[in-house]
Amino acid sequence: MILASSSPRRKEILQMFGLDFVTMAPDIDEDIIRNKYDLADKNEREECLKALALAKAKAIQEKVGDEEIILAADTMVFADKPLGKPKDDEDALNMLTSLAGKSHEVLTGFAIISKYDIINKTVTSTVRFIPMDENYLAFAQAYVRDGYSTGKAGAYGIQDRGAYFVDMIEGDYYNIMGLPIESIREIISC
Repeated sequence: MILASSSPRRKEILQMFGLDFVTMAPDIDEDIIRNKYDLADKNEREECLKALALAKAKAIQEKVGDEEIILAADTMVFADKPLGKPKDDEDALNMLTSLAGKSHEVLTGFAIISKYDIINKTVTSTVRFIPMDENYLAFAQAYVRDGYSTGKAGAYGIQDRGAYFVDMIEGDYYNIMGLPIESIREIISC
C-alpha cells in the first residue's frame, strides 16, 4: 500500500496498526480544489474533503500505475468557520482561544484506490474544549511558542500536549489525528 501523504501523524497511525506501506507525497494544489466549494455548507465540506483525498490518491496513481493500493486523506477542523493550518503563531493562538469552551468538528476525507475500486468517504468526529481561564490561555501561549501548533489543522494535535485542551470527544480518536483508522480498517480487511 502507498500512503499518499507527508503527514508524520498519518504515517504513525498506520505503523501503530502494523500495516505494510510506503509513503509518497502528492503534488497537487489543494487551494484550487478548496476554492471550488463553499466550506460554510456541511455537505460541500464533505465533498471538498473527498475531492482533496481523491486528487491526492490519483496524483500518486499517475506516478506509480494502477497495480498499487493507494490511501490518501485530508483533514479539516470546523468551528464557526473552517480552521486550517495556522499561518503563524498569532493565527494559531487565535484558533486555540476561539475553540475554548466550545465543540467543533474534525472531518477527514479519505480515498482508497486500486486497479479495481475507488472508495471515497468522509468521517466526522466532535471535540469539545475546556472553558477559557488563565491556565488555558497560558498553556495555549506556551503550546504555540513551543511549535506544537505548526502544521496542524485547528492549531492543535490531540495526540500531543494539545490533549490538555480536550474536554470530550465523540467519534474516532484517530480521525482527530488525521486518519480515520476505524473506517479504513473495515475497508482494507474486506
